[in-house]
Amino acid sequence: NEKIAKKREEILTAIAQSETQLKSLNAELDRICKLVDEGKCPQCGQPIESGDFSEQIEGQRAKIAELEKKLKAQKAEEQELKVSIEQKKERN
Repeated sequence: NEKIAKKREEILTAIAQSETQLKSLNAELDRICKLVDEGKCPQCGQPIESGDFSEQIEGQRAKIAELEKKLKAQKAEEQELKVSIEQKKERN
């Protein structure tokens, strides 16, 4: 039971880290899109005539999607551990 509780705490910490990272990635994507919309380079902020930053934007979206998938799996694992802990408490 102690082992399961420790594992759950580790997962909760990982979830918090993933959520923080996801916020950061979303903020970065918003920043990139805003700069491109304003006609500025997303890397240096200098005005640009034209440029294709779709690869950079899609790369950022891919990172976000991957992290969301990881976060979903972490939350599912945490829920399973929570149920397991509750079931053991009920048995005792």
